[in-house]
Amino acid sequence: MLGFIIFFLTDIFMTAIFMAVYGGRRRYHDGMLLCVHIPEYALHDSELTEFIEHYKKQIRLFYMSNIIIGGAISFLIFWYLSIFMMIWSLWLLQLMAGSLLLIYKANRILYEMKIRRGWGLGYEDDDIYWKNGFYANPKDDCFLVADRVCSSNLTMNMGKKSGRLTALTGIGVTVLLLVVLCVVFLITDFTPRTLSVSGHEVQISAPMYDIAFDTTEIASVELLDSIPEDHFRKTNGLSDNRQQVGSFRGNELGNCRLYLYRGYTPVLKIQLKDYTVYINSKDPDETQKWYQELTSS
Repeated sequence: MLGFIIFFLTDIFMTAIFMAVYGGRRRYHDGMLLCVHIPEYALHDSELTEFIEHYKKQIRLFYMSNIIIGGAISFLIFWYLSIFMMIWSLWLLQLMAGSLLLIYKANRILYEMKIRRGWGLGYEDDDIYWKNGFYANPKDDCFLVADRVCSSNLTMNMGKKSGRLTALTGIGVTVLLLVVLCVVFLITDFTPRTLSVSGHEVQISAPMYDIAFDTTEIASVELLDSIPEDHFRKTNGLSDNRQQVGSFRGNELGNCRLYLYRGYTPVLKIQLKDYTVYINSKDPDETQKWYQELTSS
């Protein structure tokens, strides 16, 4: 439930921030509209007025839709965490990309309208270097300049090879990290836990949380009818509404290694010297098989 609340509020908060930063440039400020220098008399032009009204509707539709969709996606956290993370990552990427593309596209259209209508001709400005929404000036040696869309930020000069390479690298690394994160959660969600006995060695396999111990270390083995009632705190593991995997510490049971699917019984309890292992399978016959292998070894 805590994860749901965190993501639900985060989605709304992030959407509101993007709307405030990238959706607010439709107001005339410092002689600019949508980051394009426009003379004040042009604000009453019917073509410009119609364009701005259409842009406002696009902005409202885009951000309100993202607030609703982002909030709805948060409910997937109660299902498979991996599927939630994949859909949430895609939603986040489209929010960032959509926010930028909306302002960039509007900036380009307004710049072309300005040139076509002859607004502001007769004085020099640098709008030509911002005509696509981002700064691109091959004659400027500066790598970073003040961002016109968000004045508190710096933006790279995309007219330089170094600027384009850095931007593409940053995008690529971000996408790669999200892909890796989603793959890790997919493996964790859909790779079954296994217990095998080979000679005197017991091997429990689970993604990122494998353990092995000798049968001589086992103090006792029990088959429980239910998951132990205790408050388990993660020390190095994963816990969601479907499973608990990794290292935990219980208020009463102390150090534990949990390999549990919630709602499935029986549960195999393996008491070791330093910690206790609890493991089950979605197939109760498999859990029974593990118990027989350990008690007969």
